[in-house]
Amino acid sequence: MNINRSRDFIEFIVLLALGIGLLLLIPHQIDAKSAGLGMGASTDPQLFPKLIAWAFIVIAAIRFAMALLAKGKSVQSEKTEASSPSQRQVLLGIALLIGYAILMGIVGFVISTILAILGMIYLLGKLNGLKAVAFSVVVALLLWAGFHELLHVPLPEGFIGI
Repeated sequence: MNINRSRDFIEFIVLLALGIGLLLLIPHQIDAKSAGLGMGASTDPQLFPKLIAWAFIVIAAIRFAMALLAKGKSVQSEKTEASSPSQRQVLLGIALLIGYAILMGIVGFVISTILAILGMIYLLGKLNGLKAVAFSVVVALLLWAGFHELLHVPLPEGFIGI
């Protein structure tokens, strides 16, 4: 068994163990009788953890099938031309996320999210001016609409009110 196949097998085992472990723990950790505690929620509180557990199991099965199908083939490195991030990029990314958390309370969710996405795009070197701004605005507004309007989750508004 070559290194790639053994790594695939380890990934399969870990994902499968996580999925099965979650399925076994959910009934003991989440009380299904507390379904009406939220704002009139009618869904079972165990639904999303169970979906995640089953997603782990399905992904594990797919990884296992891919490893079996690639039996004699040499798997090329997943890093083609992209290099791994430098230590500087990692530290700047952490600083950016800390700044995002601080800035969110000051200027609100939408503006801080736009700035954080733009910062990440710049940090990763994928800056393309207008496309980057448009992407960050669309993603921030979609996130805001999903949480604020659809799920009714209050988000920080900041001093501007958005």
